[in-house]
Amino acid sequence: MKEFQGRRRWYSPVVIVILLGLGVLLGRAVWRLYGAERVATARLERLVADWKKLAKREEFLTVKLAALSTARGIEEVIREKFAVVRSGEKVVNIVGDEPTTTPLATDETWWQKVVSFFQSKTEERD
Repeated sequence: MKEFQGRRRWYSPVVIVILLGLGVLLGRAVWRLYGAERVATARLERLVADWKKLAKREEFLTVKLAALSTARGIEEVIREKFAVVRSGEKVVNIVGDEPTTTPLATDETWWQKVVSFFQSKTEERD
């Protein structure tokens, strides 16, 4: 009988309330840690993406800098930026094959289609 009374202490309402309170406190702590982990993971992903962009930019700038270290590279940049030529050379601007004018669009809205339908019906009767 004493064993039953010892077990009964664990099932008393006071012990159950205390255990539930501890469970809630631990649950809140775990939830906060989970939220902090999600924020840290998102921040890490953003930083890795930024780092990859910067690495690509560094590679691009390194290639450009290497091109500028030669006389040919400097000449190309000057010709591109300022449209200059050496004496005896001529500049030729090539225009693409695209047409300079575009045809007008004759698309009607649905309301214009309805109005034109009824106008054509009234003109047929007259």
